[in-house]
Amino acid sequence: MNRRTTVAAGLLLWLGLTTAVSTAHAQGAVPTEQQQLASLLSSPTYRTFLETAVMNVESPVLKARCAQIKIIDANRFAVILPPTFSPGAINTGMWISVLNVDRCGAPATRRILVQVGGPNALSPTAMLPGEFRGDIRLESDISRAMTRDMMSFSQCQDVTRFAISDIKAVGAGTLEGWSETWLGESCGKIVSATVDYARSLAGAVSYAARDFRAL
Repeated sequence: MNRRTTVAAGLLLWLGLTTAVSTAHAQGAVPTEQQQLASLLSSPTYRTFLETAVMNVESPVLKARCAQIKIIDANRFAVILPPTFSPGAINTGMWISVLNVDRCGAPATRRILVQVGGPNALSPTAMLPGEFRGDIRLESDISRAMTRDMMSFSQCQDVTRFAISDIKAVGAGTLEGWSETWLGESCGKIVSATVDYARSLAGAVSYAARDFRAL
């Protein structure tokens, strides 16, 4: 269900970063990889990249309801694969940028996986929307399971007419477990379900879906 597109960021992506790096060197400091990544992700050029990416990877099902998404802020990110750098370029790395957006007047959250495929070449992939709390491996597994189960509940047989539209946290949750409310658009119907998660002593996470409803 994840949608992916490729955007070549180019050297302009690094205008803000190289300025920050040059300033740091001028002050006698050598920027760490974490500092270089933070500089990139807060740059105006990366913001422009996200504005294009968030529209390119949005599900056609969701675009049919709202074709305009405006980024409110993009201050949160989670690093999956630490980046590596050479002068003026990012060469490898993977992270998820979390965007608070305005979707035709309604607040929403979009999560975009960004992978570096070569020097300054960033590829965005849509991840689950909303407040999903699991890691990337759990996300892949549960995305498939919930797509199957929500389509089955709504008797939708065309996956091109299905999309997860939102995920909301239920309560604060703990390290041992948490719950989420999922919303999906399924062949013209709005479907909701609650997903409960439990973490074993060994760290494995299991989940179970319940309370499927048509809204």
